[in-house]
Amino acid sequence: MSNIYTPILSIVTAAEGGEEGFNLIRLSDASNAIWTIIIFGLALPVMWKMVWKPMADHLEQRDHKAEEAAHAAEKAKEGAQKSEAEVKRKLDEAQKESARIINESRAAGEVQGREIVATAQKQSQQLLERAKADIEAEKTKALSEIRETVVEISIDAASRVVGRAVADDDQRRFVRDFVASQSAR
Repeated sequence: MSNIYTPILSIVTAAEGGEEGFNLIRLSDASNAIWTIIIFGLALPVMWKMVWKPMADHLEQRDHKAEEAAHAAEKAKEGAQKSEAEVKRKLDEAQKESARIINESRAAGEVQGREIVATAQKQSQQLLERAKADIEAEKTKALSEIRETVVEISIDAASRVVGRAVADDDQRRFVRDFVASQSAR
């Protein structure tokens, strides 16, 4: 029975120094080259199908995946740059908006502060005028009470000097007018 491994076994046996089969030492260089080409030719389809083809397919798949990954990375980089630009634009808008709000708030605060100061001044002026009016009213009341007291004392003194009671309304009016004219001086 002819076996594909017979030439290989012969070569191995010859290399070990056995007597059977091919003796590599006895073969010429040309026959070695021929057998090497024959063995390589027989092994080439097997190696191509079992080693090189799967390896080539794997390398091709790896290259394809690497290209896809590079393309995806480029897209991701572009997306990141767009996102960064968008975030920067939104941040600029937010800063402008916050500056505008701060300026509006500051202006509103100043207006409100001026209004509060004006209201406070108005109220203090009203309080001052009311206090002056109250003081004037109290002063007038006190002077009126003092005049009445002076009138009463004067009538009482006149009654004691004259020796009789002076109770006439005309005399009271006369004394009041006299006291008022004296206090005006």
